[in-house]
Amino acid sequence: MFRIVLIFILVSLSAEAKINYPVAIEQNMVIFCMKNRKHPKLRNDDICKSYTYKALYRCQRVSRASYKLLKCIKKSLRI
Repeated sequence: MFRIVLIFILVSLSAEAKINYPVAIEQNMVIFCMKNRKHPKLRNDDICKSYTYKALYRCQRVSRASYKLLKCIKKSLRI
């Protein structure tokens, strides 16, 4: 039983290590702008990009770790 749990933990850790965090962060920012393109405050593409980069800057000030940065971006890009 212990071996199965240990193997499961190692597989889950190796799966998380394969995530390319900078790409995932950029994708979340682009998807946010696509989803909210009809929002009155974010209709202009430049304004939306500016909004997402400000959120990224705030999150980078809080944490430098990639996983925490991605989590912060996902949390802050909600309307």
